[in-house]
Amino acid sequence: MVTKYLLTVLALAVGTSFAQRCQNPQVEAASFTSLDATVVTQIAYITEFTLKCDNPLPENYALYAEVEGKSLSAARVGENKYQVSWTEEPSKARSGVHEIHILDEEGWASLRRARRSDPAASVAPLLAIQLQHPGSYSGPWVNSEVLATLLSIVIAYTALKNKSMIIIIKMTIKQREKADGDDDPVESMLKKSGCLELHYKVMECINSTKDWRKCQEEVNEFRNCVSKHKEDQTRQP
Repeated sequence: MVTKYLLTVLALAVGTSFAQRCQNPQVEAASFTSLDATVVTQIAYITEFTLKCDNPLPENYALYAEVEGKSLSAARVGENKYQVSWTEEPSKARSGVHEIHILDEEGWASLRRARRSDPAASVAPLLAIQLQHPGSYSGPWVNSEVLATLLSIVIAYTALKNKSMIIIIKMTIKQREKADGDDDPVESMLKKSGCLELHYKVMECINSTKDWRKCQEEVNEFRNCVSKHKEDQTRQP
């Protein structure tokens, strides 16, 4: 009599457990991920799914999730509707497909038992959902402040080169227009400023190389000499 009673209780327990398992599970899922890593500190992954079974499920039907070794809970957000979410740092977030394994209580218990002996063990999930993450935008490769600084340096360098070239061309024209015996005012000015020899060095370099860009050292010396002379004149009362 006792044995018959125990067998009846066991049969009822097994039948109840089997009835609570989702038969022929079908799922409709929608997924979302953070796409702009410039305004967030964590990349969020969210998937919502509706579970349909051939048999009715209790209101407290619990589901669990596993994503690439991470254990998560599936939050119930409506009738047979669940949500799984997690976050990652932008540097660790990878693009591509993330497979989410959904397990019921029985599958979750089986996975935990298997993991006690083998951390890499796996069990067949109730269902699997694929979440596609296209990748997150982290801003331009070159910072805007760095780009602006580089552009300003290039513009300043170009303007300086052009200014030096204009000075040299003007002096060359003056020297060619100078008549024998005439007193060149530019040459007189350079002589008074002590920059005449440097001017001759620039002209000799240009005549020998045929390319003023190869005479940057001589041009810089001449320009510094002229600038210093102007500063000295400005300081004089």
